Amino acid sequence: MASTRPPPVDLSGLTSSASPSSSSTEISPPSHEAAILRSLSATVNEPETTASSAAESLDKLYPASGDDVGAVEDFLWSLWSLLVGTVKKIPADDGRQKLLVDVVAGLRQRRDQEVELWGQKTRVWTELPMLGPCMRDAWNLRPKLDGSDKDEAAIREWTSLNSFAARMFGADLQPWVNLAIWELRSALEEAPPSSTTARDAGIATVCEWIAHAGQQLHRQGLQPRTLDAMEERALKPGKLFQGGDSGLSQARWRFWRERLAELGRDAGSAELRERAKTAAAQMEELESSGT
Repeated sequence: MASTRPPPVDLSGLTSSASPSSSSTEISPPSHEAAILRSLSATVNEPETTASSAAESLDKLYPASGDDVGAVEDFLWSLWSLLVGTVKKIPADDGRQKLLVDVVAGLRQRRDQEVELWGQKTRVWTELPMLGPCMRDAWNLRPKLDGSDKDEAAIREWTSLNSFAARMFGADLQPWVNLAIWELRSALEEAPPSSTTARDAGIATVCEWIAHAGQQLHRQGLQPRTLDAMEERALKPGKLFQGGDSGLSQARWRFWRERLAELGRDAGSAELRERAKTAAAQMEELESSGT
C-alpha cells in the first residue's frame, strides 16, 4: 500500500527579517530570498528532494564573494530566518522535521570557510554561524496565550519550533541547552497556568525535548559543567525546583520526570496523557541505565 503523501506546505507568505547589524535600507526583499524560498519549498514539497540535494542547492546560493562580509551576513540571516519560518509550518510529528535537520547537517559537510561576523571569526558551514542568534530571536516570540482563536495556530507553531530545536540539540548540531532548560523550566518548574490549553501546550513541548534530546540532556546532567555568572542567571531553576542549582543535573532531571508524570496525568486529551506517560518512562529508563 502506497504511503500517504504529506500535505503541501505554502511558504509564499514567508519573509526574512533584516540582520540586527545590517545597514541595508532596502524595503523590498533581498535578491537571494526568493531563491532560498524556492529551495526550501522544494525540500518540503517535492518527494524526490533529498537532504543532500537540498543542502547542495542552498550551498550554491552562498555569496560568490565570501569576502563581502555584509553580503554573507545578510544571506545567512535570511537563510536561517526562512528556515525557522519553514520549521514552524511543519507539524512536530511530521517526517519533514527530521528532513530539515538532515539538511542542516548536510550543509555542515559542504564547506569549511572562515569568515568574520559581528567581530568574531567563525566558519561556514561548519559552525552554522548566525543560526543561534536567529533562533534566539524566534524564542523571544514565545506565544502569549489568551484564549483567543489564534491560540491553536500559535501552539502548533511553537511546538514545531521546539521539536526542531530538540532534534538539532539531540543530533549534536547546536549546543542549545539554554533553549531546553528555558522550555522545561517554564512548563515544569513554575506554577502551571490555569488554562488547560496553556498547560497542555507546555506538556507537549516538554515531550518533544525528551523524545528527541532526552539522552543528550540526561548525559550532560550526569557531569554538570561549571557555569559562569551569566549562565548561572540564564539557566537558574524555577520557583518550584527549590534549592536546585542552575544548569543540568541529576536532581533537576528527577524533578522534571516526576513533574511531567504528575502534570501528564491531568492533560486535556488521552493522546497527550499517553505521550507524557511515554516521555516520563523514557526519562526513568535513561536514569536507570545511567546513559
